[in-house]
Amino acid sequence: MTKIRKPRTKLKTYDVGYYLEQGFTISVRACSAANAERIVRRRLDDANDELPGSERVHYDDGIVGAEEVRS
Repeated sequence: MTKIRKPRTKLKTYDVGYYLEQGFTISVRACSAANAERIVRRRLDDANDELPGSERVHYDDGIVGAEEVRS
């Protein structure tokens, strides 16, 4: 006896929006908390990425939505 297969649904392409949120801490030497924040802000502006020596303390992600790509 042969199995009857259902036809496969044609796959479509979707653009899926998502976000990643991560929180880090890093130790810096400074004369005040405000100065320490300025140092880290400057380093973040230069690196545009996680700073070396950081420790991840928070992580969250989520899906924003999906939209079919029309050709």
